[in-house]
Amino acid sequence: MLEEELEEGAYYGALPFDYYVTVCTQGSFQFDKAHMKIYHDRARWVLAQTNSPNFTNEQIQILTTNQSIHERNICANEESRIQTVWLRTCYDEDLSEKYKEMNAEGEIDAEIGPNRYLDDSSRYAFDDGTPHHWRQVLVRVPGITDFMGIDDERGVLKYRSCKNDDEIRAQYEELDNEEERTLALKELEFQLVVYLLDREAIMTGLIRMLWLDEHGNSAWENRVEPSTTEPLAVAFLGCTQLSKMSGGSSSRGSLIRR
Repeated sequence: MLEEELEEGAYYGALPFDYYVTVCTQGSFQFDKAHMKIYHDRARWVLAQTNSPNFTNEQIQILTTNQSIHERNICANEESRIQTVWLRTCYDEDLSEKYKEMNAEGEIDAEIGPNRYLDDSSRYAFDDGTPHHWRQVLVRVPGITDFMGIDDERGVLKYRSCKNDDEIRAQYEELDNEEERTLALKELEFQLVVYLLDREAIMTGLIRMLWLDEHGNSAWENRVEPSTTEPLAVAFLGCTQLSKMSGGSSSRGSLIRR
């Protein structure tokens, strides 16, 4: 198996994470509201810069202990669109065979997605039974929900949904159908979709589909069968409209069938 290489945009010194870890925290990243706010403030500053300085070997060494090359490539997201990430947080031995079945059923052409896979018991075994355990992944990849850049004309941060325009929001707020309006407004917040394989998901055979906002919070949630990831990947290539993917259901946690 070939060793993964840094993609364009993932080089050391290019990510907001690099500045946060080496400048703000001197080598460690903590997961709490205060530190995440500092990180996002730093991310906004980095996005506004046109050039990135070279990092020293010592700084790079610090970064390599905090992030793998694969994790850096996920954070760079050079595709400039919403990514889908397969995240496994449960590695219980009694569920290993069930997970293999789900993984095989959800395994699809790498050309269409899920874009990335985070499946490593030494890094992501977070599942402790608490509902938000998965957010610990943000310690290693906070950049997965970063903005896409700065709109040169308006000077505002660009969401990966490409729909944070005031005019679009105003149109959505005027929709008569309550369910359609709810889903349309939620859609503006999405930066990333996580297919979460925690203990509950593996036991039930239904993947938790988390739609994350720029702060790494779950703005919306659905359930999907593993076989559904392929048609959803095709749908993501054409649009990211939650209302179409969910069949118009505004029930949080509803099952998406395609």
